[in-house]
Order: sequence, then structure tokens, then C-alpha cells
Amino acid sequence: MLSEDAFGADAVDGVITKEVTSSNMGSNPWDLQILQDGVVVEAGDSYEVSFTASSTEPRSIVAGVQKTSAGYDQYGQGVFAVTAEPTEYTYDVNPVVTDTNAGIYFNLGKSSDEETPESTVTISDVKMTKKSVPGTKVKKSYTSGRISTQNKQTFTYGLFEARVKVPKGQGYL
Repeated sequence: MLSEDAFGADAVDGVITKEVTSSNMGSNPWDLQILQDGVVVEAGDSYEVSFTASSTEPRSIVAGVQKTSAGYDQYGQGVFAVTAEPTEYTYDVNPVVTDTNAGIYFNLGKSSDEETPESTVTISDVKMTKKSVPGTKVKKSYTSGRISTQNKQTFTYGLFEARVKVPKGQGYL
């Protein structure tokens, strides 16, 4: 769901690398923020955001999806303890309103709960996927199908109608 150029100049080949120093971390987590806006979320849908992160020094980061204009409503977020080992993290997003300009953000500024060390934070493989909800019908589009009548019936012209049973499960009607 994210474009190839997500996070703009903050990302090179899909990898975000940010130096966090005492001079740029500010006094709040959001004082040093990496943001990709223009993300569409729909009311009632569920999403999962995943990313891989590491830091040269153990630290916490806040990641989430929010409204990018006044009010800054949160649609989902998580606080993650990042270490030197690249690790995949996930969190859920459950918007109550449709927003065509939401933003995925990473707050790397000073954490109010702990001492925030100077470090280099690396974030990669950022993905936001729509989750399917069991028991809900999703409109699916199919462009082809195949019915074999080999050794059963021969047709030259005309209309063929059939009543078929399709097994239940993912990928079926």
C-alpha cells in the first residue's frame, strides 16, 4: 500500500537511516519524526503495519498511523524497544473514520519515560496491509475460469449454462 518513493528523502532504496543526537532529538518523541503522508485508511477496516528496525544503542521508538492535520487523531500506534539486532515489529490500525491523507510516522525524539541515547536508527521494510476479517464478504473480481468437458460433452454452437458448487475457503467466490 506504500509507494516506491515512500518517506521521500528520508529513505534510500527503501531504508531509512537517521542519526539521533542530543541536538536534534528535542524534548518530545515527536520532535524528531519521519512521516509518510497520503496514506488512505477506511473506516471499519483493519490494517497491519510492519517494519524492521535496529539502533546502534538500545532505545524506544513510537510508530503509528494518524491524521496529518489539526487534531492528529491516532488510528493505531505502538511503542517498540529497539536494539542492535534488526527485528520485525507490527501493530494494528483500526480507523473509525475514512482518511485519504493519513500518515505513517516514526517518532525518534526524546522519550519522556527514559534516558534517550544518541544513536543511529535504521528502519526498513515498512508495509501496511489490509487485514481480512473472518465472516465478512469481500467483493472479488475474477477475470478467467475454466470448465473442462473433455470426454463428457461436445459443443459446436450455442449457450452453455451450469449450476456449480464452489468449495468454501480463501480464493473462491
